[in-house]
Amino acid sequence: MGALNAEKPQPFIAVRTLSRSPSQQPAMIVVASNLPPIMCTVIDISEAGAGLWVGSTFGIPDNFDLLIEGDSMKRACRVTWKETHKFGVQFK
Repeated sequence: MGALNAEKPQPFIAVRTLSRSPSQQPAMIVVASNLPPIMCTVIDISEAGAGLWVGSTFGIPDNFDLLIEGDSMKRACRVTWKETHKFGVQFK
């Protein structure tokens, strides 16, 4: 019998087309107009997405709007990865 050529699973590596700039901007996650916003901090950002820090990622939905303090633009976001206190989003 021949040996099976089993491949080891590879770790997830984020591939970004644009580099992100460090940030410490307060922001709000808006899930629905009838729910209170979730406060967060933008820890890095580019034209395509951002890294966010929150007290806990538990309950953060996969899609939401992001309002960054000092910026009038509302950004529609899709979560691309999550850890306990931080996560990444892609702007739609």
